[in-house]
Amino acid sequence: MEMATGIEMLRLNFHGHLIHPVLLWDQEMAILIDTGFPGQVEDLRAAMENVGVSFEKLTAVILTHQDVDHIGNLPEIVQQCGNHVKVYAHELDKPYIQGEIPLLKDCHLDNPPKGKVDYTLHDGQELPFCGTIRIIHTPGHTPGHISLYLKQSKTLIAGDSMYSVNGKDQILKLNQALGNERL
Repeated sequence: MEMATGIEMLRLNFHGHLIHPVLLWDQEMAILIDTGFPGQVEDLRAAMENVGVSFEKLTAVILTHQDVDHIGNLPEIVQQCGNHVKVYAHELDKPYIQGEIPLLKDCHLDNPPKGKVDYTLHDGQELPFCGTIRIIHTPGHTPGHISLYLKQSKTLIAGDSMYSVNGKDQILKLNQALGNERL
């Protein structure tokens, strides 16, 4: 589903559950926000190509947090795309994503996915990708959960922050972080 020009919410079906990684792209790059469950890399590739973005154009993966449905395809993406794909995540979730610490939520996998995080993110940081992406640290669902505000389109990608126990606090934090900007 197209959210705005250059922003597509992808639909991946995992045993009846829909997963929605988000694809951002412009003339220079493509960025994937979250990756889906393990074993969905070909579905992910097909979903990207269905909206006219080649899998080979992928230059970055931004992980909103360390749950298996968000990091599941990371190892395959890095393997298939090579070193030109850089991985971004909040510093508090980095050790979980890299497999240094077991994932917080039991994913019932003998060998949970893991991958190297190339760059750590922090609250308020802005990435110069696709019209600027502002990082908003929204802990609660996981310690390093982040939301992303796409400045050009005024779009918020909240990851799973709306499902956290302290969701109301997270919504207030998002509103405070955005200041006078409207969603």
